Amino acid sequence: MLYYSIYWIKEEVSLQYFYRSDILYRFLSECNMYPDKTDMMKQFEYITHPIPAKQLVGHIIKCQAKGVESVTDGRRLKLAGKEQSLELFTAGRFLHGNCGTMDEAETLVFQPLRLFDRNFFVIENETGKFGWISPVTKRNHTLNPQLLYSFH
Repeated sequence: MLYYSIYWIKEEVSLQYFYRSDILYRFLSECNMYPDKTDMMKQFEYITHPIPAKQLVGHIIKCQAKGVESVTDGRRLKLAGKEQSLELFTAGRFLHGNCGTMDEAETLVFQPLRLFDRNFFVIENETGKFGWISPVTKRNHTLNPQLLYSFH
């Protein structure tokens, strides 16, 4: 069974820390270990969005394929399909989930989350693996039309 945490990171933070995800991972891990440190929790609140539980759970259910059954009580969601099952809990500014394989998480939760927003950061709690749910899109770099030539 895989246990993981999902954080909805604010856009400006995700752009700044996309390639420094190890720093973000260490910070979020420390927030989980020391929830009574007020300065750290203020920073945590600054970089994360609160999870809109009803809206997000409704979105995840709506995105499921036929044959996937869902049971919810507001902040808890259970999904079950062909040889797949997943349980998801919303907890303020993050989600906790468990499933059998990462493929199940990808199919049942990560794909719907990508459609909701691209700035979700996932930590697999048992192994310490972490990463962004979807890559940052390439920025539109415009070339300067004026070119400089050197004749020497």
